[in-house]
Amino acid sequence: MIASGQTIRSAMQGIFQLALLRADGLTYFRRDATGFWQSFTAAFISLPVIFLDLFLGSENIPGSMSAAHFAINHILIYAINWLLFPLIIFYLLRFSNRGHLFFDFMVPYHWANLPITMLIILIEFTLGAPIFLLFGIICALWLVHAIARFGLQLPIPLAIGFVLFSFTINMIIDSQLRGLGGI
Repeated sequence: MIASGQTIRSAMQGIFQLALLRADGLTYFRRDATGFWQSFTAAFISLPVIFLDLFLGSENIPGSMSAAHFAINHILIYAINWLLFPLIIFYLLRFSNRGHLFFDFMVPYHWANLPITMLIILIEFTLGAPIFLLFGIICALWLVHAIARFGLQLPIPLAIGFVLFSFTINMIIDSQLRGLGGI
């Protein structure tokens, strides 16, 4: 289910509000099953930019792999990551008696991937220096912290812990999938 232009604008306004640590930023999102499926629109919007980064960026195609094989592997990794991470979070929240907050976290989290991806890739292609990439990563962590803090109704230390945990989960998923794909 593709989100409308109005839904996308509203989500970006909500992300901006959350980045400013305004809890009412959550009100800009449709935090239910429909809003969850619509939030995957962020993955479709980001995909061309991800591919531009793959083929023009710093990652090299392994010598034993064709460009088509490389692209297919990355599409699969991207799609599985977008599907597997919410599933893990769903069960984690359910286990911790916060399952009722799944959409309050996951919908803004999905939408946050859009500006985060654009920022990181913009920095990579324009400034490129590691210090600027570090700045982009800190911005991303800040935003996810705000989403965890308000969406999951967590105190700041637990929100920070949740962000580090979710970042670790994403890195494990990505590295395992890359290993399976021969990348």
